[in-house]
Amino acid sequence: MKRKTHTFVGVFEWGTALLGQLKWLHKVSRITRRLYPGLGTMLSAAAAERNKDPILSVLRDIVNTERPLQALEISSGTGQHVIHFAQALRNITWQPSEYDRQSLASIEAYRAHYQLHNVKPAIHLDASQPHQYWGGIQPESLDLVLNINMIHISPLSCTEGLFKGTGALLKPQGLLLTYGPYAVNGRITPQSNVDFDYSLRQSKGKQPSFSQLTGFTQQQAS
Repeated sequence: MKRKTHTFVGVFEWGTALLGQLKWLHKVSRITRRLYPGLGTMLSAAAAERNKDPILSVLRDIVNTERPLQALEISSGTGQHVIHFAQALRNITWQPSEYDRQSLASIEAYRAHYQLHNVKPAIHLDASQPHQYWGGIQPESLDLVLNINMIHISPLSCTEGLFKGTGALLKPQGLLLTYGPYAVNGRITPQSNVDFDYSLRQSKGKQPSFSQLTGFTQQQAS
């Protein structure tokens, strides 16, 4: 009977300690979810689903698919794009990046789910800052920089930083590929983009517009 009593007491104490640990983990999890909403959740953007294949088609046409390449995606969003491209273009090692913390968590959730060896851990990147603050990426170390749907919804300083930083980090003959709605010679089409441009101009605290991008492009060319 004494041995059984000791065993019962031991199991009881072990169970109590385990319960305490579970309560502590639950508390940590609750605090983490409060500080980082969406942590561990693979977010999904309808626009990314619509355009990932057309963008991939362009990448296949312009990128060498036979030798190892290093690519940086600036403003990776949810992570849908980088995972899709990494699955199709296995010769490219992808470095996703984001400014938004919730999007960073989503990218990591996609990485954890798909377990692709050619997608690095996402880095926090503010495109308006000098490239020396872009996660330690070395000058002239990249073959490709990809930027999707950032320019038209971010401050002009991000676009300026994108071009300046990319110029320093790309290898000779490296490629910068951007995707988004642009004004061509100051003209915006179709009407949905005209309406979108107007809404951006009216947004509090935001100053991007398609026509500003055109002005920046002209400034760079002059």
